[in-house]
Amino acid sequence: MPFGTFDPRSMAMGGTGVAAGTSANAGFFNPALLATAHKDEDFSLELPILGIRVADQDEFIDRLDTFQNNNTIDNFSAAITAFNATPSPATKDTVVSTGNTLITGLNTLSNHDLEIEVMAGAVVGVPGKKFAVSVFVASRAMGGMALNITQNDLSNIQVILDQLAANNFSPITDPTTNMTSAVLGRGAVVSEVGIALAKEFEIFGGIGVGMTPKFQKIDTFDYALNLETAEVTFNEGKKSYNSVNFDMGLGKDFKNHWKVGTVIKNLLPKSYTTALGNTLEMKPQMRVGAAHQTSWSVVSMDLDVMENDPIATGFDTPTQYAGIGVELNAFDLFQFRLGYRHNLSNSDTSVATAGVGFSPFGVHIDIGLMGSSKEIALGLQTGFRF
Repeated sequence: MPFGTFDPRSMAMGGTGVAAGTSANAGFFNPALLATAHKDEDFSLELPILGIRVADQDEFIDRLDTFQNNNTIDNFSAAITAFNATPSPATKDTVVSTGNTLITGLNTLSNHDLEIEVMAGAVVGVPGKKFAVSVFVASRAMGGMALNITQNDLSNIQVILDQLAANNFSPITDPTTNMTSAVLGRGAVVSEVGIALAKEFEIFGGIGVGMTPKFQKIDTFDYALNLETAEVTFNEGKKSYNSVNFDMGLGKDFKNHWKVGTVIKNLLPKSYTTALGNTLEMKPQMRVGAAHQTSWSVVSMDLDVMENDPIATGFDTPTQYAGIGVELNAFDLFQFRLGYRHNLSNSDTSVATAGVGFSPFGVHIDIGLMGSSKEIALGLQTGFRF
């Protein structure tokens, strides 16, 4: 999966957080931040943390719904049945008409895809230089769907139309009974329970070290569904696995408003076989970041050190993010955030980001948005910090 989470603060700041995160999201980004948190951060409870991202640049859902609502396949099949029962110019014309409509409909579906990502979580964090801890639960679903229209199906329909164009009234074998075109879906739901632990060590002027052991439940899904009945789902072709993994991070506060951080997530490489025999790999991910923080502003930058292969190869794209974000804090009451996240692997998936925070008397609400002409994401978080 791409590096990052849907907590709205980091979302609004270009997806950054390895150096600029807080006790509220350190378990997601870099556990070492618990040992380098601001001195006024003592406790945080975040519930719920919600996020969703949809990239439907080709109008996948609308195209599939239109195709299914038009009953194009059934109409062609019924026309063939009527022609075989009573061959005539009228029934021939109906087969030709519905056949051409089916070819047109299939061509409108070809090579279109959909990407969906959803996250829900909760965090309890207690930062500190001598010993810090954060407990989090999170579930993140990500996958892709593609409309795979095969040339074999188009050719079989065209053979029938050519036969009828030659006024050949021989019985027709219905090609819709053995269609190979399908809606393909592939992805995973990763549910985690983790304990982020951190401590500052007095070396090189003080370095925060953090580790997050976590239990993971991996649900893979991988399927091919009939074009007429397929629905967007995370439940088809499901296989489940249990696993244990670790994150490790470092953080350094230079005491001059600058911080740097680095983290490696999922230190133990894992691989999982899907229901259709494909392999999903969970590889270590490394990210570095820097941040400049004052009482009224934060400027943050993050960079993925390595490229992440897409979880649904062929449906989405590789990711290697570089992000930059800004937060302006007004009287510890209002926060305004802007950012930009660039994908070094595919600039077409780069996004602008924005968000706001409202923090009266320790209660806070954060909202984050990111998007482009091809995708949109929304995050919402509520909690308490004091």
